[in-house]
Amino acid sequence: MRRVALKKIDDPELLGELAVRDPDESLRRDAAEKASELLLDAALGEDDEARCLTAVGLLSGQRALAEVACRAAFDLQRDVPSCTGARDGSCLSAAQKGALQRVFDGPELPGGGKLYAPFPWDAGIVGADWASWKFVSSVTNRDPVAMAFVFQTPPAAPSAASDPRAYAMAFDLARDAARIFATAGVYTESSMQFMTPPNADDLTPLKRRGAKMIVYHGLGDGVFSALDTVAWWDRLNARHAGDAAGFARLFLVPGMNHCRGGPSTDQFDALTPLVKWVEQGDAPARIVAQARGAGNAVPNAEVPPSWAPDRTRPLCPYPQVARYAGSGDPERAENFQCR
Repeated sequence: MRRVALKKIDDPELLGELAVRDPDESLRRDAAEKASELLLDAALGEDDEARCLTAVGLLSGQRALAEVACRAAFDLQRDVPSCTGARDGSCLSAAQKGALQRVFDGPELPGGGKLYAPFPWDAGIVGADWASWKFVSSVTNRDPVAMAFVFQTPPAAPSAASDPRAYAMAFDLARDAARIFATAGVYTESSMQFMTPPNADDLTPLKRRGAKMIVYHGLGDGVFSALDTVAWWDRLNARHAGDAAGFARLFLVPGMNHCRGGPSTDQFDALTPLVKWVEQGDAPARIVAQARGAGNAVPNAEVPPSWAPDRTRPLCPYPQVARYAGSGDPERAENFQCR
């Protein structure tokens, strides 16, 4: 009956709500796919260029509803062309798709279960910082050395530092993951224990003091998954009976890599809203972020040329997203609403 009702819905916003909140996973996916199709049809069906750009603004700006719907509906195997011959930059081979899917699914523990969260399919994966963390830091002195000497018990032999690439390529998750959770001799605390504070979702002392917390995370972060941070906030909210937003707010930044960069509006002031929240009780309903295009004191070369160099967008407190109000310049934050 609910699927029959879904077929009759042609409002992308309502479909987007279902795509995020419905308890039925398969129905969420169907709602997301239909919302994406309607938004794309709206963008591609406009004859007038200005009106078309307004429609596309729902898809390409802060992404708003489309960001949620398209990410939920995206399927790597279906939506990215598969190479049938030589690779020419317009397709991915089966091996490439398999590797990419494993990266975004997140590492799995031997015997089942997740070692870490999956990563969101976000436009930020085109960013240089994302590529650097995935393809450079992962096999040079940063990640392999940290894994060898900090994130396992007991630490590896000093010789591991002489060839980080070899150490990284020889690391076998099925065999070696247990060391992340191990203790031995003088190492009375495992790496996982000191990396993850106990009861991270219980901020009762902070709440009782009247303290406030603003957390931001780029959806295109190549180091830490924004979905892991979202999962933490959801646990925090559940622990505090749905009142987490009263003292802690999470702001996700579409397209932003690790703290900066990527095709994003990554310049914003989160300190002033925090001070106002603490000192005046004015909780931040949005934070205005700006792109660092040409003319910015510290320009970001990854701002798309189709954007206004000083594009602004509202960052919204999770789980709200920015939605185009339906009129006004789509390059300006004031024409978007957090809902």
